[in-house]
Amino acid sequence: MPKLKDINAPKKIECSFNLTPVAKNSLASAAQEFKLTQSEIIENLIMNFDNQKRLFSSIDYIEKREKLFTEMVQKIQMGLDLNTEFNHAIRANSNRHEELYGIVEDHKKSFETFKSSLVTYLEGKFNSL
Repeated sequence: MPKLKDINAPKKIECSFNLTPVAKNSLASAAQEFKLTQSEIIENLIMNFDNQKRLFSSIDYIEKREKLFTEMVQKIQMGLDLNTEFNHAIRANSNRHEELYGIVEDHKKSFETFKSSLVTYLEGKFNSL
């Protein structure tokens, strides 16, 4: 079984990078300033690349969540609008019900008045016979 030291030991890999003169000077001056070796520079580049990849996947996740949240807000607003329309319809129906109830009460009173007038009239006719 290999030891962890052997597994984690750096291995030499040959590769080349095509850098612009500006990038090359910037990289060289940063390496001198921070006293970094080539392997540390490459390690930092790889870690930064990996972090950038994670950042992009996080941005994608955030955009998806933002879209979902926007849809939820729109659905809630639509529900509130429908609730408002429903309440207006209920109030209109309630007002119409009260209006019809008033008409029925008026007709009831009118019928009671008509009935008592008819009874009085008939009593007068029978008494006059």
